[in-house]
This record gives sequence, structure tokens and C-alpha cells, in this order.
Amino acid sequence: METTALVTSNLSCSWEDSNNNVTTGYYYTYTFTVSSGKVYQITDTSCSSGIHTIGARETIWYQPADPTHFLTANDWTFDWLFFLGFSIPMLLFAYACLRGLLRRLFAPSRRFPEGQRGVSPDSYMTSMAGINPVAVRQEERPEMEAIRQALLSGDRIQAITRYRSVYGGSLREAEAALGLLPPLR
Repeated sequence: METTALVTSNLSCSWEDSNNNVTTGYYYTYTFTVSSGKVYQITDTSCSSGIHTIGARETIWYQPADPTHFLTANDWTFDWLFFLGFSIPMLLFAYACLRGLLRRLFAPSRRFPEGQRGVSPDSYMTSMAGINPVAVRQEERPEMEAIRQALLSGDRIQAITRYRSVYGGSLREAEAALGLLPPLR
């Protein structure tokens, strides 16, 4: 519930800062009437300076079940500034960290081994056979088209045979170069 309280002070307090300067503050007392008509006079037990003007009226919010627990407009403003200035940036930072971690954990698998990322299949096959792919131009390699056609038609044996006739190597090397090996378990 919202109401207005009269701010008064009967007690003062003081403290020294790190430069030995003495600061004087007050224990503020809030006097307000609840919706049932009962008057409450509650003294804040924390010593503070300059938050309120003595004799001023301040908006407060209290709990109807226990009016001794209330929140002043200054407290409410500080709570929101703290939330907006600290909590939201911390949540955004935690989200960014968690998002980066999850992206690394659940990254899609790569088709080629670590050293072969970003390499075309033609370059990969010729490098497996020990041929420098830079030295062999695409239009000079009609045998690659025959191997590719055999793979597209689903004839694995013909593709491996053609690969081995052109590049040599073992059956295992030919299967690895053509990507026909079953996944390792």
C-alpha cells in the first residue's frame, strides 16, 4: 500500500571519514497512517546524512499485514538503479559466456581432418596420392571426371579401381581419398 509519511529526527549521529573529517547524520523517524486509520511512528536504525529533509513528506510503500516493513521512494530508486546498472549487465555477460561455451561444445563436426579444412575434395584426393594439386590443373585431369562419375552413380568399386589406376596406392589409401571409409568407432 502507498501512503505519505512525515520525516522527523530526534537523534543525531556522527562519524569520521579517512581524512579525519567529522560528518553528522540523523536517525530518521517516519510517521504515517495506514488504511485502517492506525498511526505508526518508526525510526530507521541506520545513521545517514542528507537523504531526507526533516519536516518533509515522503512517499512510502508498506505491507498491509505488517506496516513496520516499508520502502521509501529513495530506497526504491536506489534498488532500481542498482538493478539496471549492475544486475542486467551481469546477466548479459553470463549469457555471452554461456552462449560461447555452448557453441564450442556443440559445434558441427567437420568433414575433413583438421589439416584439410577448407580444401576442395579434388585437392584432398590428389594430396593423398602424393601429387601436388597446384601442379595439376583441373582441365588437364579428365580422370578426375571419370572417378567423380563413378562415385555419383554409386559404383564404389569402379571409382576405387580408377583412382588406383591413376594415382596408385593401396586399397585403404584409395578408400580414404574418396571418403568411402566407414567412420571410426
